[in-house]
Amino acid sequence: MTSTRSLSDLLPELAAQADIRALTALLYHDDRAERVFTSHAEIFAGSGFKLFADAPTMARVRDTGAPILTKGEDALRAGFPDAQSILDLGADAIVNLPVRTENGEVVGQVNLMGGEEAFDAARLEALQTVADSFSCCFLRTDTKKGAPCD
Repeated sequence: MTSTRSLSDLLPELAAQADIRALTALLYHDDRAERVFTSHAEIFAGSGFKLFADAPTMARVRDTGAPILTKGEDALRAGFPDAQSILDLGADAIVNLPVRTENGEVVGQVNLMGGEEAFDAARLEALQTVADSFSCCFLRTDTKKGAPCD
């Protein structure tokens, strides 16, 4: 790790662990999450807010501190309004990973899109370690400006 990591470094570090086609990052606030980064701004919003009340999967990640894996075209279409965009990337699975601080506080999440095979148990553990290592970026007030963390 260097002192120059920012959210833009998250995709390459995750992709070193598994075949990740895209990601979005959300920073948690009281009743909502703020979109703070996307690897594909032309497809997925990189700003704005989502209410936990309107996003049950996001709320479960926050409440349990555990990843949630959704796989297969039918499941994606049932759970994600932008499923076609996800499928168009060649992804047939999404894992919503909590981003946790060293003391276990869940401060946000990253949503990773890839092939179903990218999210086996061993890779999920490695992906979670990488996501948690970026918690410092979620704690900064200037996260959206690409500020470095560490």
